[in-house]
Amino acid sequence: MIHIDITLEDIDFDGLIDLYLPLMMDKLRESDSAISRLLSGGMPESLAKATLHKLPPDTKARIAVELINRNSDNLKAEVEQYARENGVGIRIGRITAAI
Repeated sequence: MIHIDITLEDIDFDGLIDLYLPLMMDKLRESDSAISRLLSGGMPESLAKATLHKLPPDTKARIAVELINRNSDNLKAEVEQYARENGVGIRIGRITAAI
């Protein structure tokens, strides 16, 4: 077994917002915050995007970590496929993210 450590210096949070907005909106609705109250009141998607773009960096990082962890199986499959396409067979045990 080989362990590989990858540190993300930056992540395209705007791209994550576009890709995972429905999941983010569900998660925010579950929280007890001003944003969750707006979302539960039927905030339009465009306003939700604008609100998410203005979140503090640490909040964005926590959301990104959760999205990565919730989608780790898809990430594993994508990385394994990329490796196969480039002539390297691998099997990833797990992908997890943390701050």
